[in-house]
Amino acid sequence: MSAAFQFRLGRLLSVRRAGEDEASGRLTEAQRQVAERQAEVGAHSAERTVAEEEIRVRARGSIDPARLRAAMTYRESAGRRLARAEEGARVATTEAEEKRRALVEAARRVRILEKLEQGSRANGSARDRAAEARELDDRTPRSEKT
Repeated sequence: MSAAFQFRLGRLLSVRRAGEDEASGRLTEAQRQVAERQAEVGAHSAERTVAEEEIRVRARGSIDPARLRAAMTYRESAGRRLARAEEGARVATTEAEEKRRALVEAARRVRILEKLEQGSRANGSARDRAAEARELDDRTPRSEKT
């Protein structure tokens, strides 16, 4: 393999490794986003549970319609916030999966070049051994060869 090809292969490999590192960083950020969205879902779910409990408490005994209506409105509002948070978590999870696939592809591309580089090194050392053997054969007098 020519020196120019080896140089280009090495440069391409370093570019692809940088791309793999970048994809890894994007995946880490996406996973952080998923964790944040799931935490929001948990918080909104707890908020809605509290609102539902408040409605149950207000519905017992003497009922104050204004307070019951306010609690029901709050529960509906908490339900809408929960639905938005769940949708955000689904979107973040989908994006994280896309980033994971991109990282897998980037890693695959790096491994392909590493194997190609490894193969070129093996071919190069085989050529070096063959050249060395030819050189030894050329130095050896013909009478010793037979």
